[in-house]
Amino acid sequence: MSDEALQLYDAESAKFTNSLTTPSVKRAISEILWPGLKVNVLSSWSRFLDFGRTTRLDLDLVGMELLTYVASSPLPLFPHLKALSFRVPWNAEVDVTNALQQFVAAFNPLEELTVQSYRYHKFLDLEQCLNLHGPTLTSLTLHQEEDRNRYLVRQVLSPEQLELIASNCISLRHIGIDVNRNDSKLDTSVYTFLHRFPYLRSLTLYLGLFLEKRETHPVVDEEFALRIWEAVPYTVIDLLIYVGEPDREEECGLPVSWMAMERASKQIVTVQRICGGDGCKVYVQTPKKLS
Repeated sequence: MSDEALQLYDAESAKFTNSLTTPSVKRAISEILWPGLKVNVLSSWSRFLDFGRTTRLDLDLVGMELLTYVASSPLPLFPHLKALSFRVPWNAEVDVTNALQQFVAAFNPLEELTVQSYRYHKFLDLEQCLNLHGPTLTSLTLHQEEDRNRYLVRQVLSPEQLELIASNCISLRHIGIDVNRNDSKLDTSVYTFLHRFPYLRSLTLYLGLFLEKRETHPVVDEEFALRIWEAVPYTVIDLLIYVGEPDREEECGLPVSWMAMERASKQIVTVQRICGGDGCKVYVQTPKKLS
């Protein structure tokens, strides 16, 4: 190939490459569901995709690099985001509290927020988070996944944290929270708190199995579910009760003892208010084992 032909080839190749890396029109994307999204992937995507129209972002586990990348952007990466879901790094070797604060502040006021982890209480500044997003939230889920480690007992929201939610999130239509399980009594403070939301329509409760204590508890039967139903606000139409972690991934091979216990004990219980011609009725789906 002559020098002239080679120069022409190089020029055309460069033009073709630029057309791939800097397209004139970016493709809009409304939802992103990517567990373990890496910065290099997100950066590459930004050359082809218009994140300005993204309204839902489900990241699952977020690392320090991604937290910093989103927070340090001079302009919001997702300016019209409405729903954000992520899991806090539970085994972080460094304190990610400041990084999480900046990450949460990098989004305009959200309508839906889901935060879960083994130890989100340790790193998430709930007050700062609700000051930023609370007034616009219609859905809030805060869930600490139950751990088998007897030294990491699952924490539930304190009375002060419940008050923060009630004071800042008056427009909530859905709430998902952890509730301590008691075989004989209901935690009345939690259910009293739920009555402070006039627009509440759906409720998700996470009841633990006390894996760290290696104890078994009776199933959540229809009678117990109805007692909870009677304690929640009448505005609630759908009640979902998880007993144990519904989405925990099991390892290959024979399960260890705690995992076998969870598999045999976890349940989903649903209660729904059915409106018919003769008024409202309550329908209880009996507990079923998760497959």
